[in-house]
Amino acid sequence: MMSDHAGKAVKVAYPGDAVNVGGWAEVPAAGEEVLEGASEKDVRRAMENRIRRTKSAAMVANAEAINTIRRVAKEQLGVDRAAAAEAEAAKKTGEQLAEKPVEKQVDDGPKELRIVLKADVTGSVEAVIGALEAITHPQAFARVIHSGVGDVTETDTRLANISGGTFGHIGSRRIVCS
Repeated sequence: MMSDHAGKAVKVAYPGDAVNVGGWAEVPAAGEEVLEGASEKDVRRAMENRIRRTKSAAMVANAEAINTIRRVAKEQLGVDRAAAAEAEAAKKTGEQLAEKPVEKQVDDGPKELRIVLKADVTGSVEAVIGALEAITHPQAFARVIHSGVGDVTETDTRLANISGGTFGHIGSRRIVCS
């Protein structure tokens, strides 16, 4: 059942029309298409398919985040092992290791700002991602490596830290860390 701002029942709502919609078990995501079915069984089946697709997309995003964490950890492990091997070789030969300055990777390409983003509502996440994607600059760009709705968790902060990125949260009231 839909009603306008005055509480009057309406049958059709066009983009930009403010309406109240009642009868949903849960609120759809911003921009999600509303489907009408001939029967409750058809609607339920369509919703199950939609939920399955959403879960699959979330699993893919989580897998990408896990792969990023593993890649960064593997690279760091390689650096640590090389340094340990060099120290062991110097110890065996009696040489002293000279303090080497940390080599900064010189990259002529644009710099990447990795962002983990959490917000209290889907619309905020979508708006921030859209704004970041609209920013173009020859020397830098932003990439959202993970986004979601809800409280900030320890996993979110760990992902930002391990990936060398930063963390942003909008309207989230709690930061949940164990």
